[in-house]
Amino acid sequence: DVPPQAKGFTVVTPTGQAVDLGTKFGVDVPEQGQSEIHVFKGEVIARSSDNGRARSLTEGQAFRLQTGAGVSRYLRSAAFIRPEEVASLHAALAAGQRLISDTTLETLRQDPALIAILDFESEYRPEGKYRMVQGRWPGTQAPEFVNAYDHLKIEVGGDRDWPFLTLATWVRIDTLNSPYQSLLHTDEWSHDNPGQVHWMINHDTTMRLALYGNVLANGADERHGYPDSRTSVRPERGRWMHLATVYNTEKQSVRFYLNGEFDKETLLKKALPARFGRAQVGNWEHEDRKLSGRIDELVILGRAMDDAEIRTLFTAGNPYK
Repeated sequence: DVPPQAKGFTVVTPTGQAVDLGTKFGVDVPEQGQSEIHVFKGEVIARSSDNGRARSLTEGQAFRLQTGAGVSRYLRSAAFIRPEEVASLHAALAAGQRLISDTTLETLRQDPALIAILDFESEYRPEGKYRMVQGRWPGTQAPEFVNAYDHLKIEVGGDRDWPFLTLATWVRIDTLNSPYQSLLHTDEWSHDNPGQVHWMINHDTTMRLALYGNVLANGADERHGYPDSRTSVRPERGRWMHLATVYNTEKQSVRFYLNGEFDKETLLKKALPARFGRAQVGNWEHEDRKLSGRIDELVILGRAMDDAEIRTLFTAGNPYK
């Protein structure tokens, strides 16, 4: 965060340099590969090594410092810790929050209704196109989705019908420019396979849970035919947030939660059991389903968690104090 009087402040990396013109910007220098510059405010002059041409970058632009010309990149604001996050992240670590989070997750692994947990800490890496970066805690890992068609593939749930469902994950969003941000999309979405699950952030920047064949109850206020949450996730962009959705065919309801707090319930006239199988996290086949950011601890549970359980899941895994 460079004030105007420090104009000309320069960051030199192995593959080029960034010259500040009074701005807020981030520089990502990986152990291997090319460095990147991301501009959050103001202007930066980027120049790749080996006599690369100077390139002016302004707010919302990013650039990879490759030898010679370099190349434009998608902005990755979620890759950088905000100054205002540092104190709360440090406080959570000092309070032993990481251990509380791990203990809660281990208890969840013993739940008989568990379908899957993806915490990305084992050596197993799901197939797909993504890169591993730091998760919520120092030393942990999470997949990052940057480009269109970045995704990871999973196969869960078998051939079973799931009348009850809880979906929960930690997400750190870069941008909300795409019409939809795909959290979890099953691949067999069609009239031949009712109950297929699509969970996303929609173009209104609220959550959506769509099951193929379901019908909203009379009087539902959603405009697009699917259950949507009420509160925008936009204020949480660039920091870790916890999203959860609970589906219950007996009550014919979908309940949404943001950072452990109940947000909205939508009632259904027709509520089919959920079905999974092959699915993708991140982009789902189409460029308009592009998730930009990181996902950590994706939980798929074959029962309906109540409000207190969702709050506990958030409180235990919260990296901020």
